[in-house]
Amino acid sequence: MLPSSHPVRALLARTVLGLTILFGLPIAQPAAQSRLASGKATLAQLEAVLDKPEAERIAVVKGVTRDDSEAVTTILVAEIGRAQDTAYRAALLDALGALPRPGAVDVLTRLTEATDTAPAERMRAARGLAKQGEDAVRRLGAIASASDDAVPMARTYAMMALSQTNSDLGWQLLAEAVRDGDGTARSQGIRYLQRAPTSELVTAARLAAAGDAQVMTAASAVRQLAEQGHPRAAELVRELCARSTPPTGYTAVDALYAVCAVLEPSLHDAALTLAGEARRAGSSGTRALDELLPKLVGDKAFVSYVRTRLGKVEDPGQVRAAMELLEKVPGEDVSAEIVAFAGSRDPEVVSTALRVLAARKDVSVLPELGKLLGSKEEARRLETLQCVHALRSGDVGWEAELLERLRKTSRSRRDVAEFGLTMTLLSELGCEEALATAWDALDHKDWTVRAAAIDFCARVRKVESVPKLIDRLDEESGRLREDLLDVLRSLTAMRFNEQRRWQEWWKDSRDGFALIPADAFAKEDAAAQRPKGATAASYYGIPLVSDRVVFVVDVSGSMSAKVGTGGTRTRLDEAKAQLRRVVENTPKHFLFNVVSFHTDVAAIFDAMQKVGGRGRDEALQRIDDLKPLGATNVHDALRRAFDEREVDTIYLLSDGSPSAGPITDPEQLADAVQAWNRTRRLRIHCIAIGADSPMLKRIAAESGGNYAMTR
Repeated sequence: MLPSSHPVRALLARTVLGLTILFGLPIAQPAAQSRLASGKATLAQLEAVLDKPEAERIAVVKGVTRDDSEAVTTILVAEIGRAQDTAYRAALLDALGALPRPGAVDVLTRLTEATDTAPAERMRAARGLAKQGEDAVRRLGAIASASDDAVPMARTYAMMALSQTNSDLGWQLLAEAVRDGDGTARSQGIRYLQRAPTSELVTAARLAAAGDAQVMTAASAVRQLAEQGHPRAAELVRELCARSTPPTGYTAVDALYAVCAVLEPSLHDAALTLAGEARRAGSSGTRALDELLPKLVGDKAFVSYVRTRLGKVEDPGQVRAAMELLEKVPGEDVSAEIVAFAGSRDPEVVSTALRVLAARKDVSVLPELGKLLGSKEEARRLETLQCVHALRSGDVGWEAELLERLRKTSRSRRDVAEFGLTMTLLSELGCEEALATAWDALDHKDWTVRAAAIDFCARVRKVESVPKLIDRLDEESGRLREDLLDVLRSLTAMRFNEQRRWQEWWKDSRDGFALIPADAFAKEDAAAQRPKGATAASYYGIPLVSDRVVFVVDVSGSMSAKVGTGGTRTRLDEAKAQLRRVVENTPKHFLFNVVSFHTDVAAIFDAMQKVGGRGRDEALQRIDDLKPLGATNVHDALRRAFDEREVDTIYLLSDGSPSAGPITDPEQLADAVQAWNRTRRLRIHCIAIGADSPMLKRIAAESGGNYAMTR
């Protein structure tokens, strides 16, 4: 119970008395009585928790969002005036703004305007104010139209809230703020007009913003005018593209939508240029290209222009965008134009050309690709081999050619990576004829070849592989020993860790032994499978079995989001704490590096180092120095981790979709990682922060890693 001195005590007493009187009215109907009983129960629940710690009140406050009684509103307003806990204040604001509450308008207005309101609270207050009726919406309009934007983000959140009312009044006030406001108001408000129904006032606001000096503001406005079919759209698009500061990044995405809405021959060059810029703009650019591709490919005049320009364009982004546009255009002549870029000096252009050719399934390019198989550049040769495999995997003669390539590369020290890749491709074909070579490769000097041989035995399942795998157990440690145990378990269903136990079992069981069905083995939790001798350290619950690890850690701006109930720790704080525990608790021989990424990528060390000596102290200091900022460049971060020659395991942590780097589409990035890993065979464990990530889940599954998700 509340102490007699609690400021809400008298209020509750008066409210309960009023409810008692109401319950005693003879005209009360069952439905009304039910609501009154529910209101009385809500008040009782609030009374029971108001003297408890704020963190313990949150669940009850979340339960009153549908109770609009004056008594509940008064209590919520009183609580928001003294609450300290960030999560509790968020729950109170959500409850206040969940539905119309006459007593909530003033406090929500004050919090929207106040100079000391935290950004997250200001957003919640403005969003709640939008649900409080016309008077409250007009208050938002006044904030949105204020000429002095002294309060950071107050005007922005007011405009956002006006768009969320989805009402004629809300759109009218927002359009007026954009039309009559200064450059800052137009840049803040024009994006919120994207969903507005077309009207004379909305069109006037868009026209005003289209002439803004800021290209970002103008691009958003011109896009909206083009998509609404305004008669001046083509003229405005041409003016936008002719500006001395052309659209780039996210602005290019809006400009590309505008160009495509009025696509005409005079805008073909702009469309190709903007497609290249949009490709650099992260996930929003990728989504735009995917959405606009059918329209662009369906325009014969534009396709003809792209094909004419393809051999003359120098910008790599435009070249890659052009090839992706041509992916769905049929014709051997188109394939011939694309295959020429497989000889480019730009690695990303080469990768795009070969990926597009593999997707086109046009075997007419095989003679040209055959020439590239003899390239002296290993990366180009290996990517070409994978492309040819995609085109010829159903060809009965391809297996024989791969077998011959396997024999040649097995005798060459220079072609180790190609030897391993060829073994992998043959395993995908289920080629039993290559088993003997795989068994011999189990003791190869290069660990990536041994990993490929172990994987071959897992894919091409034969009883004869069992003793050969057992014989390698004490020769391997870390990741590869774990791989051996996984394959043995998948073939036999037996659970031993020591080589001696496996040898004893095999001696007794080999006569007449039959492998278990391939689908009968379910991979256990990594902790249960960890071999004896593995480090006890773990990263987000995933044990460290390998002793050659690179941690790839997202330090983008979103990693500053708060975690837990205290509101003081961020996602990055937790990631750093997890890394510190690993570095502090691993043996001296543990070889590692940490690659942090936002828009750019940086590694703690130039190359992997042992934890022992100065490495541990230096790593801990560099981990403490990590700060959140920028976008999410997963591609370049993983590429940097793959560049470590000693690494066999990667731990990738991220809290969002890719938004920077050469590839930002999640599916395309997962495809690229799968292609890279065919020659490296790295185990990639993935940790998603805040929300489930299909991309990270796929990368982990395809590399044999574990996937974890944490809030």
